[in-house]
Amino acid sequence: MLHNVLAVLRDDVTSRRASVHPQYSHSEQVGQRRVADVLAELDVQELCLNDGAVLDLAELAPLHYLRSVSINRATAVTAALPSGVPVEWLSIDAAEINLPPLGGHPTLWGLKLASRSPIAIVALAGLPALAHLDLSGADVSDLHRVADLPGLRVLELNLAQRRELRERGPLPAGLAAAALNGFARLEEADQWADWLRGAAGQR
Repeated sequence: MLHNVLAVLRDDVTSRRASVHPQYSHSEQVGQRRVADVLAELDVQELCLNDGAVLDLAELAPLHYLRSVSINRATAVTAALPSGVPVEWLSIDAAEINLPPLGGHPTLWGLKLASRSPIAIVALAGLPALAHLDLSGADVSDLHRVADLPGLRVLELNLAQRRELRERGPLPAGLAAAALNGFARLEEADQWADWLRGAAGQR
């Protein structure tokens, strides 16, 4: 956006100055439409797509200012987020999520996943900037592999996932904060906190 502003100022095209500031946020009911059909004439930093059928995030390529994407109640999502779109936060709530195409995205630091079909953490190993991961709404087939994400700083899990991780695998080496989401009794929350402190002390 700064490059565009400077270009306009250099050209002294005052009538175009308003157009270089994109609309910040947009929310849309998608239904059976393709993502590309929803994006016509949009240039936003925050996008919320609701109740879509089959969505392919590769179609977000034209949104050069996009920083945050939220997909809610979709049927199926292919997370082929283009590397040239500087998204930092991505939230996907879908019956099925195809995660491997997301691998390697350079700017994504926050990811929230909710799915009724299993997802695999191994698909996230190629995200160099990933620091915040919320899996509390997802069915994760390889939760113990979360330790393979050395850059992870914040991890959010539900109670069942916490129990599984405690039994099967270590925490990421660089973890700085963790959250226990969903219903949990106070005693269970205390046990979670005690385990975290103990696990951190062993590193």
